[in-house]
Amino acid sequence: MRGKKRGLSVGSILTICLTAAVVIGCIALFSSFGETGESVVTDARRVAGVLTEAFSAVTSPPSTPGPAAAGIAGAPQVSGDASVPVVTAAPSAVPATRAFRLTAAGLAGFQSDVADAFYDRDTETCDYSALFAGINAHVRGDLNLVTLYNTLTAQGKDYSDTKAHPSAAAALRGAGFDTVLYPDEKSLDNGAQGALDTLNVLKAQGLNVGGLHTEDTDSLLLFEKNGIKIAVLAYTDQLSSRGRNNLMTASGQGLLTLYSDETAAQDIARATEQGAEIIIVCVNWAQEDTQQVTPSQREIARTLTALGADIILGTRPSRILPVERIVTSTDHGDTHQALVAYSLGTLLTESRQGYDISGALLQVDVMVDPLEAVRIVSVSYTPTYIWRQKIGGKWQYRVICSDAAAPADMSQDQKDVMGRALKRVQEALENLNTLQWD
Repeated sequence: MRGKKRGLSVGSILTICLTAAVVIGCIALFSSFGETGESVVTDARRVAGVLTEAFSAVTSPPSTPGPAAAGIAGAPQVSGDASVPVVTAAPSAVPATRAFRLTAAGLAGFQSDVADAFYDRDTETCDYSALFAGINAHVRGDLNLVTLYNTLTAQGKDYSDTKAHPSAAAALRGAGFDTVLYPDEKSLDNGAQGALDTLNVLKAQGLNVGGLHTEDTDSLLLFEKNGIKIAVLAYTDQLSSRGRNNLMTASGQGLLTLYSDETAAQDIARATEQGAEIIIVCVNWAQEDTQQVTPSQREIARTLTALGADIILGTRPSRILPVERIVTSTDHGDTHQALVAYSLGTLLTESRQGYDISGALLQVDVMVDPLEAVRIVSVSYTPTYIWRQKIGGKWQYRVICSDAAAPADMSQDQKDVMGRALKRVQEALENLNTLQWD
């Protein structure tokens, strides 16, 4: 966006006014000289006319140089020394409005049954290319987040519900996700080395990793999207007993960040110091069977909002939980608001129990205005469904949009289940239509 040109400067206005005052004073003085006063007044009026022309020339916007400037024959010429040069002020820099879109998904679990559906025993590889084809067109934000449930490692072949084939990283990348969060309660269940393998596998696919870091990497992720500086922080509310033991080992210390108000305050302050304009905080609640927002979750969300978080994303509950707008007071005495999505459900799992089979892709459009105020423009979602069906005598898994037309080869039973899953998502997020964003 082009900046607006400045008007006449204060110094120029003062100079012209002082000059005019001198001329008027001279007119008044000379008018008392008798018969010669008339000629003096006449000359003074001529001077005043020249000043008027000069004032008009300075205050008028500069025009494109015409033929006279180029010395073309026939162009009007200015005689004498009465011409006043046009003064062009330097254009002022007017900051433009900046915007970006966030797409966030729930928990992706590549458990053993999912792996078996795509595993080729001859090549010992998993081709997941068809798994996310049904949602790929909807993972198109400037920043695309997903939370990973499994350890990804090529060490050994004993893949289980918590340890998955490394090709899962390529599947997430192929789906359109660019940032993977790994702050799960079972992230360290396969030891510190398993977590380090996961970090390396994800980075090898060009993925950013949040919630898992080493001494050489920062727990704070910083991005710049469309000129906006964005910080992403990821925490787990608690670890399993095995995970806690592994976290205390020499190789496990510092791999994951457990949530505390003090840690979050330090990290958010550090993000702000490094120029972050939008702060996204992700928390793994470590409560899989939660069917509603708990007082503890709501209290953490309010604390994060007061600390300066703009978007808060919860994960781990297998079902969709509501999205809210929180407004609270900060330590500086002003107010701050944040969008809180307590759980986006399950993007992928082998389970067929209840709400495990549905999730949502949350799309958040954020704007930073010329005064650097952050505003959420709109919040929408794409409901997802985990379709499992035997095709060719083998179980197949697909993640599809549950509000779209069913695939041609989907059974009627699966169509009915998908319809019920869609209804659950819509009921959980129906309040999005009533939320107002300042």
